[in-house]
Amino acid sequence: MHSRSLIASLALVAGLGACHSNASDTDTTPTPAYKASASDSTGTARTVQLQSENNSGITGSATLTPAGTETRVTLTLVPPAGGSASGQSHVAHIHKGTCAAPGEVVAPLGTVTASGETFAPLSKTVSISASTLTDGQHIVAAHATEDPSSATVACAQLSSM
Repeated sequence: MHSRSLIASLALVAGLGACHSNASDTDTTPTPAYKASASDSTGTARTVQLQSENNSGITGSATLTPAGTETRVTLTLVPPAGGSASGQSHVAHIHKGTCAAPGEVVAPLGTVTASGETFAPLSKTVSISASTLTDGQHIVAAHATEDPSSATVACAQLSSM
């Protein structure tokens, strides 16, 4: 009787082993929609706060979302407390340098325009990796006019966040 139990147990184990297939034959692991690159392996969005410049009262935020060798930048400006954005527009860029000493424009972002009393968010994908943008040598700046050398109304240093 003992040998029948042993044979039945071995047959059961052999049967279960046959049902278990090699993972490489039937790998059902889903492929991720975003594959992180070596330039920014986290793929995590990062947000910086823009500070008011030149007594403009305008503040805001910039969110950088890595996408391989590119970065999606979403810029939101906030009018001064008790103020209105009505009729205003501000050109935004990514510059080399600091907020105190902006350098050359490395990526134009476009124009942030008023949407009633507030500013409409602006989103643009730039051909610069997030790790390069956050190397401590770049800023995001909104200007008073179309001229990138005009007075800055809001600015944030893009450093490792």
